[in-house]
Amino acid sequence: RQPVADALDRVCRDRLLQNLMATQPLFRPFSPEQRLDLLKRFTGHVVAPGTVIVRVGEPAQGLYALLNGEVDVTHHAPPQDPILLSTLKTGETFGEVALLEQTPAPTTVTAARQTTLLFLHRQYFQRLIQAIPPLKSYFQRLAHHRQTQSEALLLPTEDLFVEDAEENLLVLI
Repeated sequence: RQPVADALDRVCRDRLLQNLMATQPLFRPFSPEQRLDLLKRFTGHVVAPGTVIVRVGEPAQGLYALLNGEVDVTHHAPPQDPILLSTLKTGETFGEVALLEQTPAPTTVTAARQTTLLFLHRQYFQRLIQAIPPLKSYFQRLAHHRQTQSEALLLPTEDLFVEDAEENLLVLI
């Protein structure tokens, strides 16, 4: 029974890897052979629900790609409760903001359910973006989008509205 389960697990994992390589912009600039070589630079990890993968304020370790599962990205500003910024799903990446800016992690990332991750150490990430400018541009755009989205979610509610003195209407800015 165990050999069958192991074989099914391998087939499932291979299919997930193929889907990730076909859909993730990280792999687009590469030929199929180069994709497989790049994939060898990643390490695979299975994490349980509730596991903190990236903790706000800690140094960037590398780039993560979600092979399967979901993670919650939260902002912590004690004494307030954590604020959920987004839930990332299969095929998405995270960790690029701190890697590009060479700063501590701006958010905490926690496994929302059992999750299989691929991890690319920061030194390989830096080599990739230096060697392939379109890849660096892609991650810069992604990081900018995520930062803008996070900043909008973190604005105090009262900053989202202004009162029109003439008509006493609340208007979104």
